[in-house]
Amino acid sequence: MRLPTIGPLLRQYLVVILVNLCVVCTGLGLAWPSPVLVKLRNETETVLSRPMTDEEGSWIVSIGFITGIPPNFLSAYLVNKIGRKYCIILSCVPKILVGLLFTFASEVWMLMLGRALLGISDAFVFTVSDDLIEIVCNIDNHSIIRKQ
Repeated sequence: MRLPTIGPLLRQYLVVILVNLCVVCTGLGLAWPSPVLVKLRNETETVLSRPMTDEEGSWIVSIGFITGIPPNFLSAYLVNKIGRKYCIILSCVPKILVGLLFTFASEVWMLMLGRALLGISDAFVFTVSDDLIEIVCNIDNHSIIRKQ
């Protein structure tokens, strides 16, 4: 029995959808503190051992942006060493681990660590995703796929 093959245009669309799904997950991660910080500061709704202070909340929001600066240079180096596809896959690993960390978080430092790892992962995604889509797409389909 022979397996059906996917045409090149369908494969391009599939890759673009998957890479953009990674970018959407990054956007959701950037917006995560907005509704969650309100609940973590409330004494009755918090899942932490104690309510979070305003200073800790500001660190949770900003630490991802601070840790996202150095990985831009590292991702530019790794793109040439291991390739764009593996850089995108590498950026998904911390997102999965942070999801598990956030699920079982009971202290503020766990949230800060998770946000720091997400900042590193987000830098990889934003650096590599556009370049990967540009390379995967056929020259005839660039304008069609890039507009979506």
